[in-house]
Amino acid sequence: SWRGKVFTTPADEKLLVQLYTDFFEAFAASTEKLDFSGLEWGDLDLEKVADALPSFCRLKELNLANNEITEIGAGFLAEEVGACPQLCKLLLTENEVVPGLEGSERLIEEWTKAKKDEFWLLMSFPTHSDYVRRKAGLD
Repeated sequence: SWRGKVFTTPADEKLLVQLYTDFFEAFAASTEKLDFSGLEWGDLDLEKVADALPSFCRLKELNLANNEITEIGAGFLAEEVGACPQLCKLLLTENEVVPGLEGSERLIEEWTKAKKDEFWLLMSFPTHSDYVRRKAGLD
């Protein structure tokens, strides 16, 4: 982050913010696929992604597989999937999303409400994942 940095000319900070903003808007407006698989991201990381999703008006596929996302993260996604009209494939396999809990149920509900094909809302519900093994004291 540039916050807290000292600029020789205060106008440089304003220019930098504008350049970053312009780049993000152009990138988001043209991106059809985001692959954030295997990054060991948790719910707080996903909250930032979810907040940005409405800017990705052409996004068709979001791959969040093989991370550390839980029900909380699924809830963040549930709040934004309706704001992504082109999103038709969401991969959440190999995460810690549990069936029947609020986050996964809200995500399924919002996905369906947005008239998206349930076949492409891919969530795995691991029973022997590292997370469950740690919680059960097996590791």
